[in-house]
Amino acid sequence: MPTTKSSQSTSNADNRLNDLRILIVDDADSCYLLRVTLQLSAAESQAVLSAHEAFNLFVHWQPDLLSVSTALPQEDGCSLIRRVRAFEVNRGDTVPAIAVMTDNREEARLHVLSTGFCRALLKPLDLDELVSTIVAVVNENRLSNWN
Repeated sequence: MPTTKSSQSTSNADNRLNDLRILIVDDADSCYLLRVTLQLSAAESQAVLSAHEAFNLFVHWQPDLLSVSTALPQEDGCSLIRRVRAFEVNRGDTVPAIAVMTDNREEARLHVLSTGFCRALLKPLDLDELVSTIVAVVNENRLSNWN
């Protein structure tokens, strides 16, 4: 079972993520929990277990945001985000990405952010914090694209 903090407000349906397309890349239990949480917030989500699957889905599905575990099998989340950022150079836009980490060291967080993630959250995830972070990141991205 994933390590996640649950809270009262995520169990209440809301629409803070209305119509956002979010790609989740994590272990099976975390993917399930995050998909349910995002669905309660009116987001559309797809979940995959590997960086390879994530990159293929990213290219074809064109999500609004990525939520990526840094501890993926075979290819880690930082490597995935580097590939995504290289691909985006040709496309001309940047999809925001949130790292989901288990390493709470500051140097690990700084490394993750330097690879192209815009935020880093620690497991166990607080689901309200995740949803609030997604809202903030998407709003920041929209503002920067508008300018």
